[in-house]
This record gives sequence, structure tokens and C-alpha cells, in this order.
Amino acid sequence: MIIEFDNIEVEKGENIEMNEVKKLELGKKIKVFLVENDINQKTVAKYLKISDSLLSDQLNGNVKISSDEFYLILYFLNHEANIKVDANYFMPVETPTEISEPN
Repeated sequence: MIIEFDNIEVEKGENIEMNEVKKLELGKKIKVFLVENDINQKTVAKYLKISDSLLSDQLNGNVKISSDEFYLILYFLNHEANIKVDANYFMPVETPTEISEPN
């Protein structure tokens, strides 16, 4: 099964380049991670005690993921799915903006 996110195709079990993942929004990054690791969204939704449709909306960027839900997703991945992943994996990489000194 191939899933496309913002012109990035991902197949179950396939890893994509990290710089491509970092361009995605948080929910979409989590969705890519779940697909890569063959984790069913229904399982995650059940763990979070939310509906499948709400999780789907969150992963597609239609609804924001709360910090509590993000923490629970990380906890699920690390402890229930036994996949060691740090929160920073899902954070955007931004190039620092130059700060000009006052004259």
C-alpha cells in the first residue's frame, strides 16, 4: 500500500528521507511514522481513547494535536509499540534567522 503526503510517497515498511519528513506538519509526520512502522491508526486512537475519525483529522492536519495527546502518542510508541522515538524526531527543523545588531 502506498500513501502520498504532500508529494511524498510512503509504502508500509519503507523509510523516507528525514529532510522530506521534516517538511511535513506534526500530524502528517506522525502519520508517516505510523505507516513506516506498520502501526494501525485504530490501535493508536483506541489507546488515546478518541475516535478513529478524530485521529485521522489530526494526522491530516485538519485538527490540532494537543500536547497531552502528543505525549500519549510518544508514550504509546515507546512503551506499547516498543519503538524508541524522541519528540524531537517530529519537530520541524528551522534555519535560524539572522538577528541584526542595533546601530
